[in-house]
Amino acid sequence: MTTDDLAPAPFHTTTCPDCTAAFDEQMDLLHDSTCPYGIGEDQTSDADRQFFEDHPDVDHYYRPLTASERITMRLTWTVPLPERGEFAGRVLVTRVGPGVRYRSFAGVVFLLGGTR
Repeated sequence: MTTDDLAPAPFHTTTCPDCTAAFDEQMDLLHDSTCPYGIGEDQTSDADRQFFEDHPDVDHYYRPLTASERITMRLTWTVPLPERGEFAGRVLVTRVGPGVRYRSFAGVVFLLGGTR
């Protein structure tokens, strides 16, 4: 195995339905400041931060996938996703250090042929 074998899969990108979202040099998807999905991502981050401030002895928790995370996953999945289908599962949010959190989507799957 070479390091080329370990290269990340390329993102499948589509257009955000509400803005001109683009990836920055760290491969973070940046929405326009007025985009409801970008605002939703900020609100999700704020809610995760608040959870750990309210529960200082907890180092992780599970929560449902948010609407903004669903659209971001649709935009960044490594292959195109069919229109009919839905995400299911829970997000694991872990406190890494003061003010630093990590979200794991390993427990999230895409169910083909769902209601959407």
